[in-house]
Amino acid sequence: MAAEALVPRAYQEDVTRSALERNVVVRADTGSGKTFIAVLLIRAIAAQPRQIDDHTLIIFLTPTVTLVHQQASVLEAATTLRVKSFVGASGVDVWKTERWREELSTTDIAVLTPQVWLNALSAGYFDLRNVSLMVFDEAHHAQKRHPAAEILRQHYHPLKQRGERVPKILGLTASPIWNVKQPWKAVAELESNLDARILEISSDHRAELEAHTPSAQEQLVTHSPTPPDVAADAGLARLLLYNVPGPPNAEQAGRFEKRLIAAYRLFGTAGARLLLYEATPTTPPACDSPAILSSTSDELSPKVKALVASLEPYSRDPNAHIIVFVEQRHHASVLVELIKRIDSLRGWTRPAALVGHGREGWGRGNGPDLAELGMAISRSSRRSWPRSVQASTTSSSRPESPKKGSTSKRSTSSFASTL
Repeated sequence: MAAEALVPRAYQEDVTRSALERNVVVRADTGSGKTFIAVLLIRAIAAQPRQIDDHTLIIFLTPTVTLVHQQASVLEAATTLRVKSFVGASGVDVWKTERWREELSTTDIAVLTPQVWLNALSAGYFDLRNVSLMVFDEAHHAQKRHPAAEILRQHYHPLKQRGERVPKILGLTASPIWNVKQPWKAVAELESNLDARILEISSDHRAELEAHTPSAQEQLVTHSPTPPDVAADAGLARLLLYNVPGPPNAEQAGRFEKRLIAAYRLFGTAGARLLLYEATPTTPPACDSPAILSSTSDELSPKVKALVASLEPYSRDPNAHIIVFVEQRHHASVLVELIKRIDSLRGWTRPAALVGHGREGWGRGNGPDLAELGMAISRSSRRSWPRSVQASTTSSSRPESPKKGSTSKRSTSSFASTL
């Protein structure tokens, strides 16, 4: 199959020349074409003369299964090489040495997650000395005990220390700093782990880079703070928890109380009710229909009110696509349920939560962790919930003073807010 005729930009060619000379971690913004730099380097390495029957493999590592399939499609379209993706769903976890060697012998570029490749190397299914290039997509993950770092620590560095052949390394990242308190230490550790130097796009190409990199239009939105009275918040949580019949597990109740307080501060009493509703096997009156079906302005936190006010103008734009960023998975689900119940947003929005792969689930049927926290509190009894729960959630609002918060608007049809 013919490769797509993509025209490289000057800065991509410049970086590729540097990557041919030494190991580098390319630091460039999202949308700047880092993957195509990998394509250019792969093409150059594949074009180098080699011995007859000397099959050398190119490894492309990317952190998620979704990205494995996505990057494999890009590489297949952009090169004439044999590209294969290796993921758990293909049964790689139960393959033996013969199957691995058979599959890799008919592959030029293997696209996989770091964990799958680490498992294959550790089991002796393939010799790293027969790899010509390892590309680390999202290279900032190669630190601490991450599988990407373990590949390097357990397999790459020991080979190099013995003076044996090792693959060339290319890292791709938008942000190499994972330790904001000690950024230089983080950079030095990443460079040491990857045996590479971090490479920025030359200032000579700045104008061309900016022309091809999406930029955000920032908008500052102010809102009042949630009342900072922690004791009042904790009292709200305890009323909600300990009015439930049955003895709670102290550790689980404490964890759930912290989440409930966080939900109250971020979203208001409506958000706390939704969290409680999703985390418990029986439904308290405060969360029962029709009370839970709508959220009044008084029940929303100042931050959510500011978000709603920022979203409302887009009701007139049929092409609007909006992303709201949150810090935790269950916050995404709470916010989705809130948006469904806010009158001014209903009818024109179709909210959904998009979260990464992880251990924790949220809500009924989406994982045991959060639900188990609530279930442990009421497992021993299924009696009716006391009416005092509803009063405790609806009478906890206080006057608030102005405080600055921030939101950023990507374009006329997108809005992002960190909650």
